[in-house]
Amino acid sequence: MSNALAAAGRPIVYSAHWSDHIATTTLTGVANMWRTTSDGWTDPNVGGFTYDENKTHFSLWCLSAAPLIIGTDVSDLKASSLEVLTNAEVIAVDQDFLGYQGRRIKSIVGTSCEVWSKNLKNGDKAVLLVNFSTTPKAITAK
Repeated sequence: MSNALAAAGRPIVYSAHWSDHIATTTLTGVANMWRTTSDGWTDPNVGGFTYDENKTHFSLWCLSAAPLIIGTDVSDLKASSLEVLTNAEVIAVDQDFLGYQGRRIKSIVGTSCEVWSKNLKNGDKAVLLVNFSTTPKAITAK
């Protein structure tokens, strides 16, 4: 896989998951980053959620400027998950040149709702309105 990605003709980060017994020195030159333990790295796994939960989950990761690593079997992705993972506008927020992380700017007391914001290179702000409850709620931001 490392050789195939290197031959792609463009920069690609190769993140690999290896068993606990492989020495880190073995991985140098093979992968750009790796984990040697069970899952738990902060990568935006999409799956096991409803469509709306997937959108919220992925949007929070992108607002956090997380590395976008698909932590699931891509051959088994549902069309709705693929739609979430390939949303160009949301990916652009994640990969904004400044690389700033977004932050929660308001937690609306008693509603399970939050407002998040991230400064972008061109002076714009990305804003995410999140409802963590299962009950629909109206959220406004100024």
